[in-house]
Amino acid sequence: ADQLAIEYFKKSQELDPQNPIVLTDFAKFYLSSAARAKQKISSAQNDEEKEQASDIVSASLLEAEKHLVGAIALKQDYALAYFLLATIKAEQAQTSETITQLDRALNANLFLTQDANVGDPDLFYAIGSQYKFVEQKEKAQRAFALAATLNQNHLPALWEFALLQAEMGKKEDAMKILERILQIDPTNTTV
Repeated sequence: ADQLAIEYFKKSQELDPQNPIVLTDFAKFYLSSAARAKQKISSAQNDEEKEQASDIVSASLLEAEKHLVGAIALKQDYALAYFLLATIKAEQAQTSETITQLDRALNANLFLTQDANVGDPDLFYAIGSQYKFVEQKEKAQRAFALAATLNQNHLPALWEFALLQAEMGKKEDAMKILERILQIDPTNTTV
């Protein structure tokens, strides 16, 4: 099945070589392959199986990165490609490069938002989550706020934004956000 998918993506790229979405989809395929191999590592019966699965993870991440770099070369403001590249860098424990790619993803998504008010709130949320993971709380807070601005009912973004507000000592602001969550979802027992 993997070989068929690879052939499909290669053919798609051949038919539309200037389309960065094809390269990004190809990268997503390799990221999925890396995720499946990671699961095999935890269930491996011996060191040889673990090593084989680990090699697949490394090779898949390298292929995904190669395709994302190609997509970015075709479209320098491609927020999703930068975000996926950031996830690879996070997986490789390259924190400073993760932050660099997240900054690029955030700026590219902001560019869309300013241009046509069509930025992707889910992408802002994902960027915020990655920033939070690498302990960039102010940047995470900004990304969550942008997600909640574009989609005022984005409960995960509102929740994370409220938590960060509370952590940063802005308790009144956090309470207002939590009240907003309860307005949207009165049955929410977490709040």
